[in-house]
Amino acid sequence: MLGVTSLAADSVDWVEESDLIAAAASPRDRRFSELFQAHHPRVQAYLLRRTQDREQARDLAAEVFRLAWERALANGQPDPPWLFVTARNLLANARRASDRADRLRLTVAGELTRDPQPHSPGQGDGLADLRERVRVCLDALPEPQREVLMAHYWDDLSGAECAALLGCSTPAVWMRLSRARAAFQSRYSELEDQT
Repeated sequence: MLGVTSLAADSVDWVEESDLIAAAASPRDRRFSELFQAHHPRVQAYLLRRTQDREQARDLAAEVFRLAWERALANGQPDPPWLFVTARNLLANARRASDRADRLRLTVAGELTRDPQPHSPGQGDGLADLRERVRVCLDALPEPQREVLMAHYWDDLSGAECAALLGCSTPAVWMRLSRARAAFQSRYSELEDQT
């Protein structure tokens, strides 16, 4: 009984200490902590949808917030659009590094080209078939169209957040989104006609 009581007392002391630490934290630290808590899941989900690799998404999200912390220490103000732009840039860097490593492996192995796995959009049924068709259509779109569709619909970014991510104005986002939807619909209709 005494052990449980002392454990409870230790917990109370720890809570009081953490409250003191939180109270002593600078406003900048509190703002960063709030930014991290509010947006880390969104940034990690953004990266996961683009990498399909949980570990890589976690690593890249950690790097985004490491850079955000450095920016905060330098009296910068990282905000959600800045986080997504940084995530996109880090992902592009990771892809370039991966591509270089792939080319090196191909050279060492004496291969000049890869033999990609053929994808058949008609395989599967129901939801799996629909997902495959959507993936095929998205993959067929140019990168700028794919990016605006994914940012708006899958990452649930607002027009202003998409604008910051894509480096354009909000009206330009809506125009790009309209064109991307039309291109996606056209590709999807072509795919439906083939099956």
